[in-house]
Amino acid sequence: MSGERVTLRGDAGEHRVYLGVRLDEMVVHGRLNLSITPSPALLPALSHLQVRLNDRLLSVIPLQPDKPGERIVRTLERDPRLFVADNWLSLRLVEHYTLECEDPLHSSLWLTISPDSRLDLQLQTIALPDELALLPAPFFDPRDGRKLDLPFVFARQPDFDTLRAAGKLA
Repeated sequence: MSGERVTLRGDAGEHRVYLGVRLDEMVVHGRLNLSITPSPALLPALSHLQVRLNDRLLSVIPLQPDKPGERIVRTLERDPRLFVADNWLSLRLVEHYTLECEDPLHSSLWLTISPDSRLDLQLQTIALPDELALLPAPFFDPRDGRKLDLPFVFARQPDFDTLRAAGKLA
């Protein structure tokens, strides 16, 4: 996740995280370790947290009726076949604090996602075919959030045409 505390509130009760999977990798296992603390004012029979991947509902985490406002820790195993190249994990709070008319901006409508919540993905490298059409992959993949450091190595002092081709490739 983001490594920082996230609070879902009232009408802004959703948090989305982008998860890119490189062209030369595939997800073989996914586990979401989630630690949340709901507002003690939320009605457990009506309130819950929805976990979605690519807008597909994966899990509903109910609130604990016997322990209002206490921390809830859940581990959710994710089917690796659900991950595609561009993924969105969303956590959506469905909240109610009364059985009567509700104010969607009421101060008791909140849930905190702890910074120790995390999504662990086990990735496996896959071989790409030798096709120029895949360039700039595997050297650069827009779904990879890491900084790119791509050195160019030449067998000998390159001539102008070689430098121009390297520049186009870069």
